[in-house]
Amino acid sequence: MPDLYKRDAGSTMERLVAFWKRQARDRILITTLIPNPHWDSYLRAHGHPARYRVAAPGYTLTYFPEGVAGFRTECLSVEDPSRVMAMIEAQQRICADLDDDSMPIGYPSLHFGENVFAGFTGVPIEFYGNGLYTWSGTQSPPLATWDALEDVLTSPLQEPWRSRFENMARYAVEKAQGRFGLRTFITIDTLNLAVE
Repeated sequence: MPDLYKRDAGSTMERLVAFWKRQARDRILITTLIPNPHWDSYLRAHGHPARYRVAAPGYTLTYFPEGVAGFRTECLSVEDPSRVMAMIEAQQRICADLDDDSMPIGYPSLHFGENVFAGFTGVPIEFYGNGLYTWSGTQSPPLATWDALEDVLTSPLQEPWRSRFENMARYAVEKAQGRFGLRTFITIDTLNLAVE
């Protein structure tokens, strides 16, 4: 694993495998994140002081500027996949020498938001964000009744979101080039789907 953005990926993976196999009951594994100066520069260039918080433990920091309303709202994964991957790669680079228990992982589909599930079923979705990240929302539930659930689960994913989501995933795989892994959905997305 010499090409990964991780100084000692081999022993990190051994610790994680032991944890997943429940063979590390005497250990506490940790993930450390470093504030990314790239985002500070981005916000300053747009006239905003930077404030950040951990948005999704293990793979990203989200920066919330003062005056969020002044930022454009866009679906970055659709509009500018190269910017999404540049953000992920910059974070991986500054975390490469961390001696913690995390593996380098990017989340390129974060910008679609959990509500992209509704888009997959044909319901219109809208985007909102802070200029660095975007989320999605819908005011139309994808199901009118529980009886319609079976049709949603068995029907093909609706365009244009199916193609946009797949294209972003393919682009991300190409750009990651084996240096970091990719996460498509957050683990709790099945719960988000139930909420939708």
